[in-house]
Amino acid sequence: MVLMDKETPNKLYCVKTAGPLWVGQLPDERGYIVASEVAVFQNYTNKYFEIAESSIIELDLDENSTHYEIKTLVAEKIETTLKQGYRYWLEQEIFEQAEASSRALNYGSRITTGFHNKINLGGLEANVMSLK
Repeated sequence: MVLMDKETPNKLYCVKTAGPLWVGQLPDERGYIVASEVAVFQNYTNKYFEIAESSIIELDLDENSTHYEIKTLVAEKIETTLKQGYRYWLEQEIFEQAEASSRALNYGSRITTGFHNKINLGGLEANVMSLK
């Protein structure tokens, strides 16, 4: 999950609680790409890293800084195949959003119903003070 605060629009907060989450640095340090799949980076950068499980990191777009050292993987060529019927990764990601959202919410088991309808994003409670 990637969050942006309207008070600090040049900072992104990446939260990894389930599933892969990768950050790629664009050439000439022009910015970042955050994705759930390394194949997204194949035409843009070879500098990327995976966010550790249960981690929250801050990406500062003004300073091009993170809490992680960005690793350069020059020797690794990313090759992947799109699922049948898709021409672009973005197209595939868009059509898979409903399923990905359902998986992220553990198919509804994170949603509490009743008087206080809430979504429980496990792992964030321990970091609530640092998120304020």
